[in-house]
Amino acid sequence: MARDNPLATLVGGELARMGARSATIYSILKSPRLCGRKMTNALARQVYLDATGKSSHSGLLPSSTSWYFDGSRRIMHASFILAMAWAWRSLGPEEAFIRSYAVYWRMTGGQHGADKDGAREIPADRAWKLVQDSLLPMQNWVEAKSKGHTAATPVIRLLRCKSCSVPIIASNSMLSVTCPVCRKKQDKKQD
Repeated sequence: MARDNPLATLVGGELARMGARSATIYSILKSPRLCGRKMTNALARQVYLDATGKSSHSGLLPSSTSWYFDGSRRIMHASFILAMAWAWRSLGPEEAFIRSYAVYWRMTGGQHGADKDGAREIPADRAWKLVQDSLLPMQNWVEAKSKGHTAATPVIRLLRCKSCSVPIIASNSMLSVTCPVCRKKQDKKQD
């Protein structure tokens, strides 16, 4: 079954090796730009099994948006992933995620990254949730603002740090942000 769909085998296998569960693989590859109707839950489970040698974990995928704001490292890592996905937004959320998470995964140690003192802060399933829930709403919001229209503010979006201008994740209630690095510098100056 997996051999009949080389794209699912190649991309899905890589996602599985990066830690994505079969439900995430299915959610990404069912896009019409990728596998479309050829992608099924059964195929995603088979791709995962072939790539990792074990069955995918079951249960609900992550859904909390407040999780991304828990700690400076998590904020910086989530910001990095979402900023890269934003740069590739013209490819669609699925491909933007695949490319941005592949870069993040390699930069955080590849297959050994999770072993190195928690080098990888954002697992694949949570990174997909971040990109999936933020990319298109951010794009619609930016387009509406550029035309002078109003649009609902995305639950998580990117804003520029008011000190250094690096893109940082922000909740929809935040009007400005200071990145954790600049915040730490400011705290040291006040001491």
